[in-house]
Amino acid sequence: MAEYQIPGLSGKSVRLDAFAIGRDSGIYGIEMQRRGERMGPKRIAYYQAALTMESLRKGEDYGSLPDRCLVVFFEKGIPGMRDPVEVFVTKNSETNIPFEDGSMAVLVDGSYRGEDELGVLLRDLSESDPDKIATGEIREQMLYFKRGEGRREMSEKVENLMNEYLSEYLDEYREEFIEIGRAEGKTEGRAEYSREIADKMIGRGYSKEQIYDLTGVEL
Repeated sequence: MAEYQIPGLSGKSVRLDAFAIGRDSGIYGIEMQRRGERMGPKRIAYYQAALTMESLRKGEDYGSLPDRCLVVFFEKGIPGMRDPVEVFVTKNSETNIPFEDGSMAVLVDGSYRGEDELGVLLRDLSESDPDKIATGEIREQMLYFKRGEGRREMSEKVENLMNEYLSEYLDEYREEFIEIGRAEGKTEGRAEYSREIADKMIGRGYSKEQIYDLTGVEL
């Protein structure tokens, strides 16, 4: 399921780029980021907490809590990453024994281009030409949305996504807008928000022309 929002009980909501339930019944949240500083450890922890809150319904036993995994793709990696994929779980700081709470964060260096399955997948995810995509499922979806019946459907979804992101972005940066002045803040905020949407669209394979038509951002 793409573009999944988890409402906050009394605070900030969380908006994931994708949400999935695996064959193992585990819950997966997926987030794509162009800028590493926008997705630091504390934000990752907050997203993990939101996934946990989304995993149980009223009346369910805590023992039935499924495994939860937040996967974050960083387009250019982040400083300090030693491997293309790094996995983080809660452990005892003295014995190094996992806490086994079922929560995991997986950080992926999106710039990795090795010849293994991960490298092929990351190349395909960044490719805007369906004919150059090696993974069959990704190629079929790309063809559907870029050349088939899904083209209009995707345009409508992107327009709705932009409107929803604007509301969330303005709320998140309200304090910053107050500091720089209401009128100026709205102008800069909209420009920054449009750039953020453009970044998301790049990660999803849109062409520069499509991005400009929908956001006004020239790449």
